[in-house]
Order: sequence, then structure tokens, then C-alpha cells
Amino acid sequence: MNHSIRNRRAGRWAAAAGAAALALVGAVAAAAPAMAATPYDLPDGPGSLTIHKFEQPSPAGAANDSGEPIDTTGLVALGNVEFTVYPITDIDLTTEAGWDLANDYAADPSLATALGTPIVLTTAADGSTPTQSLPNGAYLVVETDSSGATLPDGSPANVILEAAPFVVTVPVPLGNGEWNSDVNVYPKNSLTQVAKTVDDPDGSGLGSTVTWSIEATVPALPDGESFTEFHFVDTLDGRLEYTAPARLTLDGTPLTFTETHVGADAEGLGGTVTVTLDAASLAALEAAPGGSLVLELDTIVRGTGDIPNTGTVFINEPTTGNGTDTNTVNTYWGAVEILKHAEGDVNAVLTGAVFSVYPTEADANAGTNAIVVDGETTFTTAADGTVVIPGLWAGADAAGSVTYYLKELEAPDGYITSGTPIAVVVSAASLATPVEVAVPNPQEPAISLPLTGGNGTLVLMSAGVGLVALAVGLAVLAARRRRHADATLS
Repeated sequence: MNHSIRNRRAGRWAAAAGAAALALVGAVAAAAPAMAATPYDLPDGPGSLTIHKFEQPSPAGAANDSGEPIDTTGLVALGNVEFTVYPITDIDLTTEAGWDLANDYAADPSLATALGTPIVLTTAADGSTPTQSLPNGAYLVVETDSSGATLPDGSPANVILEAAPFVVTVPVPLGNGEWNSDVNVYPKNSLTQVAKTVDDPDGSGLGSTVTWSIEATVPALPDGESFTEFHFVDTLDGRLEYTAPARLTLDGTPLTFTETHVGADAEGLGGTVTVTLDAASLAALEAAPGGSLVLELDTIVRGTGDIPNTGTVFINEPTTGNGTDTNTVNTYWGAVEILKHAEGDVNAVLTGAVFSVYPTEADANAGTNAIVVDGETTFTTAADGTVVIPGLWAGADAAGSVTYYLKELEAPDGYITSGTPIAVVVSAASLATPVEVAVPNPQEPAISLPLTGGNGTLVLMSAGVGLVALAVGLAVLAARRRRHADATLS
């Protein structure tokens, strides 16, 4: 409600309070109304305070110096944000000194240390707290918890810059001879939305590269605020080998940054990658509220199983502070074990069978596009008849699977290759043990022996007669040579 001021000796305080509040509004995006003062006739109390919480718009809205309700069309309400309202006990608004002190505290709320019993107010889904009845006085308003802030659809609101504490009076002098005893304030939060994604690998076997991405929406900042820090932190699973450098773009345009990779093991696996925007990139962010900032990291997959990844974004906070975590995404990898045995006897294991694995049945039949797994494209059974293909991609979905095709390229000595491609399904739901595939081999047929008295016997007999004839012929030839030699000597 509005009340007329009956004594107008408040010009100096009105100007000072207005300037202080405008400075405060610049810092917290129109959070608190301006204060002006008359040291005398306040309207009868109580008044009230209602806090309305919204996402920081871009550009920032105009200052709400009156404490009157404003049009919030197009603003995004934030629910479940907690505020604590402290009565400032050393301010008496019926005195000139009280208004001077209120103006000082408005310019620097940290000066307000004489505080009464706090009142906790939490915003509902529409962004507004319950209207709180308050006696006339000055109050310090502090945003005490935004960790559970929600958007209108109930999803989390990632608050990266809370509203600064501010001082408000109940009632608010309007500067036109009236007071507003029902005060509305509109502190804003700067938000970012972050999302993690994973690409399909560039190959289907261990040793392939998987790219992980973090996308962050550039938050709108209140007037007078700037980006002082922007970090991405990504702790890698111990089955991933990071391959620098990272890539960072703003709406598709590359940005400059520094990066570190620490904590990897002796083989270069795991560790934490930190990407920090430099001054030029921070300036680019300030010119692009709502823009899409995308970080890409490449890793080589060195192990099987469910490999998760989550990143964290820190904005205007130390990297050890309260960052915003991304969702978790996964890549799934499983092994295949082949058992080679003689047809009809699984215990008669066979060594020396050579296999390759293919992405499609057509490739398997044609012998094209064999999958590279840890640098190998062929896999040979050992003395126990087994060989393990150590890792094949099973997808990026916990319920997913991928079908591959095995083909035997060489059979063990004395056996015939299985020939037909064998479909093998690697499922993300069952990665703890390798997929087992038993592949039997038929033996090569033995040479058929002829039946006694058959045509085969005739052939053998004919061959024998020929050999005898040959032997006789050679003997005759030798005898003739001896006789010729004797005649020559005599």
C-alpha cells in the first residue's frame, strides 16, 4: 500500500539512497529497490516483503527502485531457492541517522553486523517466496542456498552466480510523497546449462579413439559483473588414455586456452584434464550470453567394461570450489573368446586356427574391413584351443549391443575351415566375462583304400607288372653292355 509523506525534508537522503541502491541494483540485477528517507513520518506498520527469484536475463532489466510488482513476462522463475532475511537492529528509520546508516549499508551490505532473529524464506515453483509480514525497519537479505534451485519444469537450475546480499527497507520511499509498504524485490541468478556427450568411436576395437564433449551455455551476467575464471575439469577413467590437445569453440569459433593433464598412471592412463580459458576467451564470453561453449577431449580406449565420464564446469570459482557437474555418459566395451575344437568332440581342442572379426556379414564374406583390435586384425588359437579378441565396442547405451561377424581364415592342419561367418553379439549389459563362441572343425577326409579284387587292385597289379618289366629291361641292358666290353678286350 502507498502512503503520503507528510514531511518532505528527505531530499539529501533520497538522493544518497537512490544512488546506493542503483549501485546495488547494478551488482545484483535489480534486486533491491532504492531507498530515500524522511527522518519523520513513516506509515504505520507492518509492511511486507516478497522475494521473486528469476534467471538473470540478457540484457539485464531496469532497476526496480519502487519495490512495486513488475512485469516478469519472459523471465525464467527459479524455485527452491532459500533466502534469509535479517532485521538490522542498529537502524531506526524514524531518525536521520538511521537513514544515513541504511544508505551506508546499502552501499556495502557487509557493514550490517547488528542483526536480529533471521527469517528463512524459500521460493516456490513460480519463483516467489510467501509474502512475509515485517515491522518497519531495514533488512539484510542473503541468498543462503541455491544448490537445489529448479527450473519451472522441475529440472535442476545450475546456479553459477548467486545474488549478492542486499539491504532493503520496509517501507520504501517512492520519492513522490508516498511510501510503498508492500515491498517486492527481484534478485536474479546467473545460470548455465551443462551437458556431456560421447561420440561413437572411430573404430570398433580396443585402441580406437572416443571423443567426449562438454557443452556449457554462456551465462548472462548482471551489469557490472564479468567473467574472472572459466574452467573445465574432466577426470578420466583408468581405461582411457588422453591424447592432447583439447578443442574449445564458442558458437563454432575456436577459443584459446591453457590445459593440464595430471595424475595419469605410468602407462598414461586416467588422470585429470583441466582446460582454462584465457583473458581473450573470457572477453569473448561476455559478448556472447546464451552462446554455446563446447569442449572436446579425445581418448584412446585401453580396457573393457562400462567406462563412465563426468565433467565439471567452474565459473568465477576456484577449481576446488562449487562447480557444476555434467551428466554422466558411458562407452561400453566387451571381449570375445573363441574355442576351437574338432567336430563332435568339444574336448578335442585345436591350435593354430586363425580368425578375423568384421563389422558386417558382407565384409566377412568379402574379407574386407577387418576390425583392428589393439593393433591386430588376426587372432590365432593357442594350445588350449582358445583365443581372446580383447575388446569390441558394445555401444554407448546401457541397454545396447553390437553384432559382429567372425570368420575363420585358416584351419588347423588336417581340418577344414568353418567357412560361414559367425554372428557374435557384444552386449553392454553383460561385459563382466567375454562372449564365448565354440567353433567346430571337420577333419579333412582320409585317402580312400580300394577294395580287394576291385579296379584298384587291377591298377596296382598293372603297376607291379610294369615295375618288374622295367627291372628286367634294365638287367638285360646291363648284360649287353658287359658282353660288348668283353669282346672289345679280346
